[in-house]
Amino acid sequence: MLAAYLISIARVLGRVNAKLREVTTGLHLVTQRTEPIGSIVGEINNDLAGVDKALKALLAR
Repeated sequence: MLAAYLISIARVLGRVNAKLREVTTGLHLVTQRTEPIGSIVGEINNDLAGVDKALKALLAR
């Protein structure tokens, strides 16, 4: 009886392990595909900082 429970637990853990591998693979793909976006977002943030300063200077008049 105990052996049957342990075997069923081992099977469930095997399926969980397979799903975790799929998720990990997916996360690696997302990381690789979004990596180039970092520099673009940095440029946009710099541009928006300039716009923010200009608007604050305009409103301060």
